[in-house]
Amino acid sequence: MQKNKGFTLIELMVIIAILAIVASVAAPSFVGFLKAYKLNQAKEQVIQALKDGRSKAAANRAFVVVCPSKVKDGDVISKDKCLENANVSAADKQTFQDSNRVVIANLATGVEVSGDTYFVFGPTGTSLDSVSNKVPKAKKIVVCSESKTKEIEVTVLGNVNLKNSGVCS
Repeated sequence: MQKNKGFTLIELMVIIAILAIVASVAAPSFVGFLKAYKLNQAKEQVIQALKDGRSKAAANRAFVVVCPSKVKDGDVISKDKCLENANVSAADKQTFQDSNRVVIANLATGVEVSGDTYFVFGPTGTSLDSVSNKVPKAKKIVVCSESKTKEIEVTVLGNVNLKNSGVCS
């Protein structure tokens, strides 16, 4: 007599039921993990853009402007809008763009920022109020995703620090 190899229909249904139970238990924690991952990626994008901007400013001995790609209420920030926010004159905008002195932090869908929406680094890498007003100024930006936030601070000397976490307002 030949022996059949394989699974019966009952055995397959039991396995599928067990997998469904395991998946339903794991799904909520996986969704939370994805939300936290999205926020951390956005935070890292902003921090990297700020550090790139500071190092470009110090290396080229020139002003560099850094902006996030989106701000609160979903407004998309272009290089032109970024330079406009930083009080760069219309005559100087093209010079900034041609010499690659505008850094945009590209943020994923569903991520917004509030607080300071542009950062100006001076020729020594210090944080300034704006290109026209060269007063040293510490600034901070709040990255928000799925009602959780990460706060990033740029000191007067241009150092980038991660501050508090909280809830979006």
